[in-house]
Amino acid sequence: MEEQNSNMEQPVQPNIAEINDSLNIVQNTYREMLHYFQSAYVTQSERVQALKSELIELDVKLEELQKTRDLYSLKSDSSRDVFSPIPVNSEHRSKGDILQEQIRELQEVRETLTDRIQQADKELSAITNHIDSLKQANASLTTLSDHLPKEEEPSEEPEAVVTEAPAHEPDQSDTLHACHILMLQQYDKSQIASQIQNSIMDGLDNNKNKLEILKWLIQSDPTRARVTLQELQDANERLIQNSNRLVRRLNRSLTHQLPIWKAIDEMVQSYRTRHPEVTINLSIDCQDYNITVMPIITITVLQLLQELFENTFRYSNANRILLQVYMNSRILDVYMNDNGVGIPEDHMTGSSWHSGLHRIDEIIRLFDGKLQIDGDIISGTNIRFSLPICLDDTANT
Repeated sequence: MEEQNSNMEQPVQPNIAEINDSLNIVQNTYREMLHYFQSAYVTQSERVQALKSELIELDVKLEELQKTRDLYSLKSDSSRDVFSPIPVNSEHRSKGDILQEQIRELQEVRETLTDRIQQADKELSAITNHIDSLKQANASLTTLSDHLPKEEEPSEEPEAVVTEAPAHEPDQSDTLHACHILMLQQYDKSQIASQIQNSIMDGLDNNKNKLEILKWLIQSDPTRARVTLQELQDANERLIQNSNRLVRRLNRSLTHQLPIWKAIDEMVQSYRTRHPEVTINLSIDCQDYNITVMPIITITVLQLLQELFENTFRYSNANRILLQVYMNSRILDVYMNDNGVGIPEDHMTGSSWHSGLHRIDEIIRLFDGKLQIDGDIISGTNIRFSLPICLDDTANT
């Protein structure tokens, strides 16, 4: 009897195969949950960005209405007709009241939109916390799996086991493929830039030496000759500076690059210096300022922005530009507005195939991004584009 009780009290040894099966079920469930929250993160990020873009457009509209209201308010302050108790500008006053009511309504919409953005940011933060928790849980599962006893291998050769591929973000392979194509294009540009630099600089140096010799050979009207030669030398120096600037734009490094937000800020600063007659307002909203993206992403974004700025300076006749940049570890969104003459509805079909806007459209399509362009003489030109970004995994190695 005592022997039976001792046998019953012995713990049941766990079945290793059953434990491994249970562990596989947990890991599969983990992968499904992680994939779900990662997809939710992308969707929520796009939603947050869309709301922030709406807020920017709303602020632009508010600014325009406030300026128009101030104009009518200024007119309403003029003197009254001494022969009539009714103000001369009663119509202007009524228009000012209408504009003020529209501004009040838009401000209420803005408050509601701001609340939605704050709530969406909280939901995005909660999703991020869930993803971090799942990653920690996966690390614990991996540690547990490593410490579990292994089944004895059978003498015969086991059948091949097909494991499920790990979940990955959609379109990442396509985006990486686009990066490789652009990297090859940038390499070709760098090679051409070096050849252009050697050819142009050699020719300019030779011309500069010839001008120095010619200065002493000219005997008639020496004063005028020296003035003309000085003008030629100044033009020569400007040509050297311009060629160097063009070469730098072509020959961007694929290995060393500023943080993308810093590169954008420096580019805008350079445009402010070159175009002091235009007010350029820049706002960058980056969730992680230490983020490191592939250099080709930074180069491409700068090329897109440069094309947009050059088109604005060349065609829009604007004196104010607003640039809003939002980015996280997965997507970059850009909104640009100017107060110029707007853009025709047939801006794509009515322009040549090699125009700047066509180039922008092709690059964004290559990245499976989105591009939207519209505008008129009242609101100016509105341009918004977004594209996925690839992190530079080799930056810290």
